[in-house]
Amino acid sequence: MTAVLTGLNMLAYLAILNIYKIDPKKYAAQNKERLQRIGFSVALYLAAVSAMLIYVISTNHVDIVMKFVFIAMGLLFALIGNNMYNLKPNYFAGMRLPWTLENEDNWRATHHVAGRLWFFGGFVIALLAFVLNEQWSVYSTFIALSFLILIPVIYSYRYYKSHRLFKQCYQT
Repeated sequence: MTAVLTGLNMLAYLAILNIYKIDPKKYAAQNKERLQRIGFSVALYLAAVSAMLIYVISTNHVDIVMKFVFIAMGLLFALIGNNMYNLKPNYFAGMRLPWTLENEDNWRATHHVAGRLWFFGGFVIALLAFVLNEQWSVYSTFIALSFLILIPVIYSYRYYKSHRLFKQCYQT
């Protein structure tokens, strides 16, 4: 199990390091440094989860692991949110919705909102996981993740609709 997790971790990190080479829009090359930071963060998170799995198997302390996983997940979301602000449109990282990929202003506005939300939401997830018991940590994490995903998607779609109507009014 450890070898499989280590192999997946290495593959994920190598994929993120080289993803800019296959981007059809060629914006990923501009995001290379940010993608490397995100890739390193994800690899570090997966390595920590692997270490915790080894610890659980050797000591049988399952309750500590769940708390750690949710705290680490919250911090990972905060770190990704911190790097979302300056992402250029690409097909590999960020809120890759049809209307954000179509319009760079929509992409920028959506990622500004999502970056802030994920940054603060990640800390809220970590704090709730630290304070609450395991069962409530699971519930609060899934509720928070629903908001972290849905709010930027709804914002982005509304931005798209309002700007599309604005353009139609001035074209006629």
